[in-house]
Amino acid sequence: MILASIDLGSNSVILLIMEYDSASSSIIKISDYYTTPRISENLTVSDGISELAIGRLESVLMEFDRLIKVSSCEYVIVSATNAFRIAKNAIKLKELLEEKFKWKISILAGEEEAWISFLGAIIPEYQTGNSLLIDIGGGSTEVVFGDSKKIVFRRSLQLGVVSLKELFFSSIKSNSIDQARQHIVSKFSEIQVAIPVNIRTLAVAGTLTTLSAIINGVKNYSNDLVDNTALTLEQVADVSIQLQQMTPSEMRTLYGKIVEGREDLLVGGCLILEEFMKYFKINEVIVSTRGLRYGAIYDYLIKNNLYAINK
Repeated sequence: MILASIDLGSNSVILLIMEYDSASSSIIKISDYYTTPRISENLTVSDGISELAIGRLESVLMEFDRLIKVSSCEYVIVSATNAFRIAKNAIKLKELLEEKFKWKISILAGEEEAWISFLGAIIPEYQTGNSLLIDIGGGSTEVVFGDSKKIVFRRSLQLGVVSLKELFFSSIKSNSIDQARQHIVSKFSEIQVAIPVNIRTLAVAGTLTTLSAIINGVKNYSNDLVDNTALTLEQVADVSIQLQQMTPSEMRTLYGKIVEGREDLLVGGCLILEEFMKYFKINEVIVSTRGLRYGAIYDYLIKNNLYAINK
């Protein structure tokens, strides 16, 4: 059984194709396709997804539709996140895309997105005991604490790399950095839960994998080179200072294709991760290249009694 999972994120739109073998209950990744159509562009100053952004999204999905058909996928799971939650034209766009591509699109509530991202990050390398997860998206950031059987806490914050850029970084100035930090801390202060010291902490989403590639000197991006890498608070703080001194053009020149589509968002993403680690007194995060698109497949299989989590 071949399954496709599309993550309709506020900045990135990603296609994952996986094969499920019911005889062995094993799941094998076939391919991943990453794009950055940035559908939430200007959503902080308007209240709808723009026609330009819709055009970019449709172009991406047309190519994804071709890849899905070539791969003979039997089922397609499409998960829409924050941009679709808050845009006034989201339902109309959802209906348009469903009619055009014949897929069912689920607009996930924030806490549902948090759970599915968590599921994708902890399976199949499941470890007993609680984990803390941060998923830094374009329009929202999800924080989850618990394990696969019981979620102690999950929260979706209106805090993302695209919205942060539009609010504070039309130009990088020292006061805009300070204002962004204050804004980020105010969002994390909404979370009133005690996090154990030395908790295993996972970090997912494109901003995190790009930061890991930068910190670890990866020039030609590969999930295998980034997945399960550790980032310390000191490393994150150091690269944050470095990125603040650079223009997006300078980032492209220095880092190449690994920053493509994110070069103007990395400062904000780095600040979110840095303030998260400081706020919850976390010295190290483990970067996962999985997350929502994986979790959506596991969630589908679990709900249909095709897959079980073993402790």
